[in-house]
Amino acid sequence: MPDSVIGPRSTAGLEFSLNWDSLQGHHQDDLFAYVNLYQDDLPPELAPGLIGAGAGQRLELPPTLRFGPRDPGLRRTLARADWPLADAPPRLGRFYPRRAFPGLGAGGGPVARLVAEDQARLTLDLNHPLAGREVGLAVTVREPEASVRLAAPGPVDWLARLGLGPGMQVTAPEGATDFYADDPYGRQAESPDPEFYRQARMVPHLDAAARARLEALHARLLRPGMRVLDLMASLYSHLPPDLELAEVIGLGLNAEELEANPALTRRLVHDLNAEPRPPLEPASLDAVICTSSLEYLTRPREALAGCLAALKPGGLLLMSFSNRFFPPKVVRIWSELHEFERLGLTLDYFQREGGLTDINTWSDRGWPRPTDDPHYPEQRQSDPLFAVWGRKA
Repeated sequence: MPDSVIGPRSTAGLEFSLNWDSLQGHHQDDLFAYVNLYQDDLPPELAPGLIGAGAGQRLELPPTLRFGPRDPGLRRTLARADWPLADAPPRLGRFYPRRAFPGLGAGGGPVARLVAEDQARLTLDLNHPLAGREVGLAVTVREPEASVRLAAPGPVDWLARLGLGPGMQVTAPEGATDFYADDPYGRQAESPDPEFYRQARMVPHLDAAARARLEALHARLLRPGMRVLDLMASLYSHLPPDLELAEVIGLGLNAEELEANPALTRRLVHDLNAEPRPPLEPASLDAVICTSSLEYLTRPREALAGCLAALKPGGLLLMSFSNRFFPPKVVRIWSELHEFERLGLTLDYFQREGGLTDINTWSDRGWPRPTDDPHYPEQRQSDPLFAVWGRKA
């Protein structure tokens, strides 16, 4: 069989995509992985279609209950006094590692969600976060024959691997998630932000592969002729160089970094934690983008309200982030959350503010890190990307 197609014993680079809907919006969760077609476990309806597939080919399976129905019997109660996580107090709607509760019995997914409480008892839901949801699955062939050394010996259950995280970004049927107890916006360093950011760092906050994938997302959502605000901007705006925008305004805290950003046509030095509303005319922008910075806002809802006021009707609000941040300045709640719960917190900001429609979340993980990256080979995977976007009603 030619090297340009997948053989029955191939190790292939595949891009998986889960697509599903909730009351909060549409969700797409992507994962790139090197899959051993001979030994790994794939959904049985998928594997035959991959044999003989070449680069760029895409297989789509219709939505189904891939992670099982929601089982009302997978609820467990425990005494509040028996809560095992001293550094993570119980909060409604939040997820906790299943392994922290060894006495809960069999069944369910890798995490437990707190769904009810009273003064004496706590109720955990052990269902997989995607249980009961119609989930579509697509696979795109990126490398039909990959010469890579797989890190994990033995078979991998790829549907289970795909399901580690997705689903945690939406609220439970019981209602809102408690993200806001115990001073959620406290920080290690409460000194004025202009002091912390006075020194120009001139470094990217994502590796090159992640930057390229974020640029592709911007290319998909932005259009020529738009007026765009890059909120909390620095050295890079991650915009396609061939996209002819009418204006790109960079709002940030370090003038030297803003000046070095070649995408910007206008620069504003402004501290959103001191004055959350950006100094812009109402209904003057087509899009607001924010990369790897939402986690530093101590008054996020006020800042988002200011962004919405500056957007035209139909304008795009896009928040994207990874799993990297400056610990002294990140808000406390962000550092405590699972990566997919951070998507949930961002969704909560969007919904509490109101005025947004066509809301989407996206996650993208697993791609190889460039070998010339300073963090390679200690980190062989590229920085994960997470994004939430919507449009002003």
